[in-house]
Amino acid sequence: MKKIISLITVIFLLAGIFPKPVHAEELTLTAKSAVLIDSISGEVICEKDPHAKMYPASMTKIMTMLLCMEKLHSGELSLSDKITISPDATKMGGTQLFLETGEVRTVEDLLYGVAVESANDAATALGIHIGGSIGGFADMMNKKAKELGMNDSNFVNACGLHEDEHYTSAYDMAILSKELLKYEDIYTYISTWMKDVYIGKNNDILRRLANTNKLLSRYEHIDGIKTGYTSQSGHCMSATGKVGETRLIAVVMHSENSEKRFEDAIKLLDYGFSGYETVIPIKQDKVYAQADVINGSINRIGLAAAESFSLFGKKGKYNDIKTQYDISREIIYAPVKKGQILGMAKIYDGETLLGEVELYAAEDITKCKLGDYIKRVKKIVLF
Repeated sequence: MKKIISLITVIFLLAGIFPKPVHAEELTLTAKSAVLIDSISGEVICEKDPHAKMYPASMTKIMTMLLCMEKLHSGELSLSDKITISPDATKMGGTQLFLETGEVRTVEDLLYGVAVESANDAATALGIHIGGSIGGFADMMNKKAKELGMNDSNFVNACGLHEDEHYTSAYDMAILSKELLKYEDIYTYISTWMKDVYIGKNNDILRRLANTNKLLSRYEHIDGIKTGYTSQSGHCMSATGKVGETRLIAVVMHSENSEKRFEDAIKLLDYGFSGYETVIPIKQDKVYAQADVINGSINRIGLAAAESFSLFGKKGKYNDIKTQYDISREIIYAPVKKGQILGMAKIYDGETLLGEVELYAAEDITKCKLGDYIKRVKKIVLF
């Protein structure tokens, strides 16, 4: 009986921590499938048939951009790398930069083409360069989808042109978007409204690109991510916006027209921002505490947070957050290396411990030299 009572207690506690998401019918969405999530925790706030099989169209390019950003951050790729455009890229059709076979473009040129113009030739050129071929890149896409837990997805190409076996779900697109937004520099591309680029073998054709995400100019909080459309997918998009510390991701799939797609995304984001918030009591690399140092060139050292700690929930839920700083050693002797773990920040909601973050030495401290000792003694005597 005690075990049963304990189990029931745990269930009720978990229900309080992870409240059920609102069904999107309450928001009168017109899209066939939709979801709203927190961009940090991934918590689902609102949903409408989020795991239904859907065709992603150009939202596919979120995955293409993610794999590109991973290569850029690992050093395997650079924005200035030159890519020779292949026939496979130029024959894709649909929305294009109108690249020519044999012309040379940089990775950054193509990234703007993907993020702003939603160009199929640019996405395919990037995919072929990264994966060796369209099929090779598709294998990479599916491997990444599996790593992220995108269980409703299968990718066949880099751009999203319709193929029956190229599909996903609103929930999977939200998880994918969340992963892409971990790379802060992606906003340079997905938030760009207009961009001039030169194309052609002689680099003499000027194209003025206009972002397909019209909410960038209509909704002050939105700064990404990607739209999509084919006759099979309907109008779809993944939209992200930020108010204060709160960043949300709204995905709508298979709207009957472009305007209704945008309306649904705004409804979702407005609902989220009006009722939910992110609280970040600890921010990465910010100094939160001081510690005494024995025999050091200076007597005290700042302790900075090794990572951020965020909380997401309904507004007002985290009004009693307190932080306690514990130094791991009572006496710290020089030398001290920058990055050395010296303590812990403990975050409490009232009396409940929510989590811990390591604190590291914010600078190097060398051992005190004889001359430094003499100067200190003189100061004490003169004082």
